[in-house]
Amino acid sequence: QRDGTAAGEPASHAAAGEMKRMKNKPGKSHDIPAAGESAPRLSPGETIRLLIKLGKNQGIRPGDIVGAITGETDLTGRQIGAIEIHDGFSLVDVPQALAPSLMEVMSRCQIKGHPVFIKPAKDKGGKKRDK
Repeated sequence: QRDGTAAGEPASHAAAGEMKRMKNKPGKSHDIPAAGESAPRLSPGETIRLLIKLGKNQGIRPGDIVGAITGETDLTGRQIGAIEIHDGFSLVDVPQALAPSLMEVMSRCQIKGHPVFIKPAKDKGGKKRDK
């Protein structure tokens, strides 16, 4: 196929595979632990808050966001930080080093049938918000 996916493989799964390959390169400090290993908890300086334009009005719950992220990437639930669900949007803290590839993969996914629009959150002053 022209888009680099195997026949019958959704593009989002191919992108998730690409993200897995990127994260599993040896020597990277943000490598994902092997199966059975405990994933480290997030530290405040290592995270970034992302805005997802889906919220209570679309029936979104924290578990939906965790499930979408863990289902499409190699992140574990332990590596996902605080999640806030508001009426029309949600905020989620993720490892800063993985945010760009996570946003790329998630922007091609759906949560509860809704397309995902995801970007770095801004504070009330309009500046990017890092935790």
